[in-house]
Amino acid sequence: MKDRANKYRFSWFNTGFAIRFCFVALLWFLSYQCFEIVKDIKPLKTFIPNEILGVSVEATVGEVKKAYRKLSREKHPDKNPDNPEAVNEFIQITKAYTVSASFYSPILCFRS
Repeated sequence: MKDRANKYRFSWFNTGFAIRFCFVALLWFLSYQCFEIVKDIKPLKTFIPNEILGVSVEATVGEVKKAYRKLSREKHPDKNPDNPEAVNEFIQITKAYTVSASFYSPILCFRS
């Protein structure tokens, strides 16, 4: 009986096991490499129109328009020629106003 136990002691360690072990090790290595690459990526900037315009969620159309006009005068690229981010800021302000203005449009009010 001892001879048989000694003979089959490592019977689980065969070619199939070695291939599966190497495959799982490779997957773990690739997962770690993906983590190393992704951990340094900056998170995407969220687009919240009310925060960009500086108004509350319950702001009226007049308040949104007033905030847009004020910010567009301040951040316009022609007023800030030495600021390379002025164009991007102005585009974000315009998009935020467009989204907010379309939210208050009469077409949306009559849809429900």
